Amino acid sequence: MPRGGYGVHAGLSRAADAEEGDYTYGGHADLNPVDFFGLHASVDYRSQAAFGDAEDLVKAKSVPITLSGRFYLPGPTGRLRPFALAGASWYNVIYDFSEALESRLGVEDRTVRTFGWHLGAGAALHLAERFGVYGEARYAFIDPDKELDDELADEIRNLDYDSATFELGLSILF
Repeated sequence: MPRGGYGVHAGLSRAADAEEGDYTYGGHADLNPVDFFGLHASVDYRSQAAFGDAEDLVKAKSVPITLSGRFYLPGPTGRLRPFALAGASWYNVIYDFSEALESRLGVEDRTVRTFGWHLGAGAALHLAERFGVYGEARYAFIDPDKELDDELADEIRNLDYDSATFELGLSILF
């Protein structure tokens, strides 16, 4: 069994209150100290999610740094390894406010940092001696501090940033 790996991944994500889903992509590293448990670390770029209408629009991009514990279940073969996962993420969230919101609320574009937690499941497949793939689905619980004022700001403050993500990755194993 491989003891770790590194590679690239891409996926789709959608925040609960976002108008549309967005893409995520990045790099990852895995370390499997024992057969039934592994650590999965990743750095991603999550493309822009839009909240609100054309005039009162908030766009948010994020750069999550994630650490997950993967709990491997016995699979049908030694090559296919289903897993459950849980972990934490540190998010750099970049807010881009529409000009109307900036002038009405007196806010400026900003970057905030916050933590989130996630749960999920997936499977890793060892395709060749030094090559593997994985797929996973996870749900993240995120509550960024938005520090805004006014009635509209209350509405923005209550946006639900929790998100579902579906991801596929390619790994070089060692």
